[in-house]
Amino acid sequence: MKAILVKSFTQNRDEGNPAGVVLNANALSDEKILAITRDLGFGESAFLQSPANDADYLLRLFSVEGEVNSCATATIAAAYILFSDILKSKEHITFQTKLGNIKVFKKHDGSIFIGLPPVQFIPSLVEIHRDEIAKLLAIDENKIADFPIEIASIGTPKLLIPIKTLEDLFAIKPNLDAIAEYCKKSGARGFYPFTLETKKAKSDFHTRQFNPLAGIAEDPVTGVAAGALAGYLKKYKILDKEKYIGEQGYVINSPGEIVVRTTKNTTYVGGFAVMYGEKDLKES
Repeated sequence: MKAILVKSFTQNRDEGNPAGVVLNANALSDEKILAITRDLGFGESAFLQSPANDADYLLRLFSVEGEVNSCATATIAAAYILFSDILKSKEHITFQTKLGNIKVFKKHDGSIFIGLPPVQFIPSLVEIHRDEIAKLLAIDENKIADFPIEIASIGTPKLLIPIKTLEDLFAIKPNLDAIAEYCKKSGARGFYPFTLETKKAKSDFHTRQFNPLAGIAEDPVTGVAAGALAGYLKKYKILDKEKYIGEQGYVINSPGEIVVRTTKNTTYVGGFAVMYGEKDLKES
């Protein structure tokens, strides 16, 4: 048995967000899947099993801390392998997931898009104080922009934190232990600070993500969070568009590009992917 290694949100093997993809994982117990995920050491990895309902595959997504509801990086990675080899003639794949059945589409240019729910805005379980958030990020409160700090989700709730400039965003030095405790209290699964200043003229936002509850100090590229951010930008008429382009990972030398398209009923999150290796898995 082997894991196929894929980088999502890039076409460059040295960039993007890595994930492992394990095909034919029917015989693997949850304990074995978690052990493999930890051995791979990525933020999340994907395991394909036989579906229980009308889908092509049961897609199980694991972080090093356990099974997760959604992960665009690993979902795109799994779809990329299937489109490249096993299901070459198909233009879309249906995955059974913990969020229900979702469709993943292959575009003519080779990019891959996941159809996810529209964004939901979730009340925090604790009152949000800007000075407290700034302290957790080790920045001055005046570096936070004059937009709401809010929890939003298209599958995994993220605390969206507006930051004034790219320089301010890059200056963040998160207190990961304290962020983990705050997430437990608030109901968020990760901090997602963002700025409207970007590296590339075509981009709409630049982001970072810290999710210590999932064992992720800093995620290179975070698709589900970008999808939630697109809904947030539309809600507050900060950027009201049908297509958004996000940048992430530059500060840790793993840059990637996320594309988000929004409709009334669906958030499409996507980008490119590239295979960059394989890893043999231990049998025991």
